[in-house]
Amino acid sequence: METIDAVSKIAEIASRGTGALWAPKQIKRMAKADVFAKEKMAECLKNIGVPTMHIDERTIMLSPEMKELIENAEKRRMTQAIWEEQNLNNVVKHTYDVLGDTVVPDQRPSDDWSIKFFKNAQDVSIEELQIMWGKILAGEIKKPKSFSIRTLDVLKNLCMEDAHLFQRACELVLFLDREKIIVNDRKFLDGFGLNVLDFSKLQQYGLIDQGLLSINIPIGDKTIVHNRKHIGIFTNNSKYEENISIYLLTEAGKELFKIIDYEPNLKHLKEIVEMHKKITVDIHLINTIKDDDTVEDYHTESLKDE
Repeated sequence: METIDAVSKIAEIASRGTGALWAPKQIKRMAKADVFAKEKMAECLKNIGVPTMHIDERTIMLSPEMKELIENAEKRRMTQAIWEEQNLNNVVKHTYDVLGDTVVPDQRPSDDWSIKFFKNAQDVSIEELQIMWGKILAGEIKKPKSFSIRTLDVLKNLCMEDAHLFQRACELVLFLDREKIIVNDRKFLDGFGLNVLDFSKLQQYGLIDQGLLSINIPIGDKTIVHNRKHIGIFTNNSKYEENISIYLLTEAGKELFKIIDYEPNLKHLKEIVEMHKKITVDIHLINTIKDDDTVEDYHTESLKDE
């Protein structure tokens, strides 16, 4: 696979996402279109009753009041453009903060993806959210198709408060058979400062699946879950099958989970142990975890009683 330096790749994708040079034929077409647009503008101004001093086929003479309105509109558009450009510069900077001077694959996201990314990111002025957008672009550069257009739209609609709520929920995420789950128990969630209304919001944002699901642990079976730092080996020793109600992250939720900064905690697994008395759990510290989030190695000493 061919490679390229990260800085050049960021510049290439930013150029394709925000604009490109016009070819001569395109410029000629634009000139012709400009004449046609002026004629249509004159006709429209006349139809809507805009105060004018004189209008003919090619010339529009506006009243002083209308000239002032147009000048103010141009200033507003310029201010908006400068603001958007500053936001994009910050996002690109945060992308570089992630990639640095590393070497990345010489491939790029689709043009549709790049255009959507920069169109969404240009309206983000809060630094914490800009950092998230920078991480997404860095992840897409390292591995195209890591983040879908749907995920870009989900993130676009999140405010800082929403992002913090999702971050708190991410602290409760467990990996089970390559799925990312959150145990659904009101008492358990209350203990971590979350409630049903919070999860209703996350559902509306498209971050977790609507409704509740459950997993079943048959008698004598073992189920392995982990939080990227600790692994829990669940064993059902009872004569009853154990059902655990859970939430699942959506595809967008899974993708955004990869860029969220959170600290896995041992208390989380211990609380689950207390919730399900019929299941015994051995908790261990993870030594090595693979890129696909499967545990490769862990300490043999149990942490459950610490």
